[in-house]
Amino acid sequence: FDLDFGAKMKCPGAPVDGGCSFGSNVALTSGWKNWGHFAQGLLSCLLAVRVLVPGLPGVLHAAASAALPFVAVYPVYNCIKRVLKEADTFAASSYSNNNAEWICGFLLGLSA
Repeated sequence: FDLDFGAKMKCPGAPVDGGCSFGSNVALTSGWKNWGHFAQGLLSCLLAVRVLVPGLPGVLHAAASAALPFVAVYPVYNCIKRVLKEADTFAASSYSNNNAEWICGFLLGLSA
């Protein structure tokens, strides 16, 4: 189970042909952002499952139902962000890394 997505290109305000460097692109490392993506996926799944479970109190069920369309917000946001910010280097961006973290959280939520 390898979560290393190769080198991530970093170009702080510089075009691809100059000022760029490569960094690590490994999912689920010790960084808070990595585990934040995981937590977002987990909470998204738990929210979706709670709506489908009968017996929730009316207000809680209504609130969860209203929030259900936001389950897929992060994966869509991540794709749009990477396309707009890193279109030239999309394959070397952190898109796959971030989505893998979100998906791992979502899958854990499915198993709960």
